[in-house]
Amino acid sequence: METECFNGAGEERGKIQQILLAFFICGVACLCYYLFIVNTARVDVELGVTQKSNFALYWAAEGQSYSEGRAVSIPVHPGKTHYSFYLTNISKVNTLRVDTHSYVGAATLQRLVIQQEGYEPTILANSEGFKRLLPLQQIESSETGDDGLRLISTGSDPNFEFTLTPHYLGIDKVWLFVRLLVISVLFFVISYCCSPLVSGLNIVPVLLFGVWLFIITMAGISKENVHPDEYVHIAATHYYADHWLPPEIEDPDIRYTYSVYGVSRLNRGEIYYVFAGKAYQFLHIFQMPATFAYRFFNVALFGVIFLLSIRSVSARIAALPILVSSQVWYVFSYCNSDAFALFVAFLASWQLIDSSSLLHRYLKGCGGGLRLVALVVLPFILGMLFLLKMNYYPFLGLFYLVLFVKILFTEEYYWEKKDAFTRLILISILGLGFLGVRIVADHAINGMDRSAKIEQLRETLADVKYKRTSPLEEMGPTMYLKDKGATFKDLLSRYHWDIKSFASSFGVFGYTDIVSPHHYYTMVKWAGTALVAYILLLSFLRGGLVGAGITIVVCALSVLLILAGMYHCWVFDFQPQGRYFFPILPMFAVVLGSNLKAFDGGILVFFVSVMCILGLYSFMFQGLLRIPKIPF
Repeated sequence: METECFNGAGEERGKIQQILLAFFICGVACLCYYLFIVNTARVDVELGVTQKSNFALYWAAEGQSYSEGRAVSIPVHPGKTHYSFYLTNISKVNTLRVDTHSYVGAATLQRLVIQQEGYEPTILANSEGFKRLLPLQQIESSETGDDGLRLISTGSDPNFEFTLTPHYLGIDKVWLFVRLLVISVLFFVISYCCSPLVSGLNIVPVLLFGVWLFIITMAGISKENVHPDEYVHIAATHYYADHWLPPEIEDPDIRYTYSVYGVSRLNRGEIYYVFAGKAYQFLHIFQMPATFAYRFFNVALFGVIFLLSIRSVSARIAALPILVSSQVWYVFSYCNSDAFALFVAFLASWQLIDSSSLLHRYLKGCGGGLRLVALVVLPFILGMLFLLKMNYYPFLGLFYLVLFVKILFTEEYYWEKKDAFTRLILISILGLGFLGVRIVADHAINGMDRSAKIEQLRETLADVKYKRTSPLEEMGPTMYLKDKGATFKDLLSRYHWDIKSFASSFGVFGYTDIVSPHHYYTMVKWAGTALVAYILLLSFLRGGLVGAGITIVVCALSVLLILAGMYHCWVFDFQPQGRYFFPILPMFAVVLGSNLKAFDGGILVFFVSVMCILGLYSFMFQGLLRIPKIPF
């Protein structure tokens, strides 16, 4: 029955349509290669800074002014000097503005190289080259030494300008043709051979398996703590390798788990670290490398998603949103709690949209051993939902809302409404028991003044730049922007929260210092807009009252979640990270599952596949190639 809704592709499409689609995919692949690899400049920077900051390059054609739409900004850190990223096509670029850092003080620009296929490289690495940099503003002094261009800024936005004169040498057109031909043949064979897999969404497990291999690779080759905050996640995981209960907050033996913010992941209610710690303890028996052992639990979770998608079409529907962003795959490749939260939300959305799932069979009154299984599995899933981060609360609310709608307003529960509500209350109470056990255990160990102890320890252990009581002028540049006088509008016009949040939702790796070319995010934006527009339009036109209503609720919750993330960046700490918006993905899975008959499977798979191909490019050629690797 599930596969009947996706009969617009597969064998019924005909061979001619399959060939035309294969040619179209070849064209998209060649265009991506030309725009991202051939026609985009690569920038290599060697820069020494004294505090966490940002390096940015702005470009402008003759007669243009600088703007955030024509800029690339990357985080830079003390102790790291080499950075690389992609810029734009330099053929029409006339001037570049170089923002070396974003704080008052000293920095050293050691080397700046801009190179694009077909052009002579631009290299600034000595006194002669650095003379091309003309100070624009907030530069107190700059001088060239053996270690590069040493400068001191008077403000938080120092910058230089230099004229770029790209010298075109010519591209080897024969070699370019050969490369494009190889890409075309490869993608034609793959797309034509895979076209029968569109029926029943059989292509979804194939794509998930391919992504899983890349996740395993990233987990295996990348160094420890080259991913966002991995050191604090690993510290919390290590604690639970030998413990079952939460620690005493003031225990000096867990000080190693605290970050520069004076916060420990052990003081949060997330259950992830217990599971990850026990997985690490088990794998340690087999002498597995420690770094991979810490990451293995998340890698295995993605493997479970892949395996479930083989067995169930509804699981494939729930997994479709996971395929649209390489940022999602990235969180499964290192030690962090976001991957577990997304996995639990995937399980819940799958159970919700599948009319024959364990959840719905139990609510309809299944008997025998299946009821006993349901009374164990379903409260466990709900209990895990209750223990996730606060940004997953909108999904939790949607989960219950959709269940209520299904029970009250659909024929699925025509005769079992009252009994279904009774059973739902029962498994919810059992699920809340997991939350209750966690709260009781934590307060039994740390007392009722637990929150006060956390705040006191935060003041003691936090770096001065991150303490709540520090003077504003001593705080880090990203802290408490509202108190520093920034307006809510400044988040967009001055700090560019929207651009940075979008980029970090679709492919930013490392400590947000490995970014993709400017064209990549542009193509993701248009491809993603087309996918969302298709889903929303068909849901409203063909989804009926229930389907359209659920879609409206999901849109509203998504907007609220985005605004909440934006508000947090304004009031507390400016960290525009796309992972905070991951709950939107399982919410859209619910939209897909609630409007099955509204979509053509072939068109839906095409849109998702385009996003997946773009994500694979980002993950392979940016993340995997440029991430710091374990020496072999």
